[in-house]
Amino acid sequence: MIIKSRSRKEATFGQLIEYINAPGQKGKHAVFYNLKNRSRSKITEEFLQNYQHGPKRKNGNALYHEMISFSAKDSAHFDKDNPHVHLIISANLIRSKKKLRLSQFEFKQIKKQLEIYQKKIIRSCLIRLFLKIKNLANLSGQSKNQNKSAVEKLNERDPQIKKIMSLR
Repeated sequence: MIIKSRSRKEATFGQLIEYINAPGQKGKHAVFYNLKNRSRSKITEEFLQNYQHGPKRKNGNALYHEMISFSAKDSAHFDKDNPHVHLIISANLIRSKKKLRLSQFEFKQIKKQLEIYQKKIIRSCLIRLFLKIKNLANLSGQSKNQNKSAVEKLNERDPQIKKIMSLR
């Protein structure tokens, strides 16, 4: 998992919303939080209205563009080869002068927690896959040794499976 964080000094909410929702971006799964509207123009308007409440400083941030890119191994759970998420975050709290800010240490901690969470999810999916294989093998009359052999073969093909399965 890769997390990129970009701050923008200008209130270019509309440009970023258009980029994320461009036809080539396949932005099919939009999730809105703390927004009343769903149309691009109205969302842009909401961000701009909120931006007016924030203090204006030289070189101050207007918004943050966060990108979370998942591993290619997770692509089975998505409809594209490079599964990723874009977040647009206003630099100030809703209708407030108070700015949002994370220190580099806090940001690193969040990144670590997201990576741990992702590994747990992958491990859970793999366990379900192994259980399905085991159940299918049992239904087809294979012995426990044959089931164990099938799992070992999967581990040999992809050493990452062993590593993920050992996570706690």
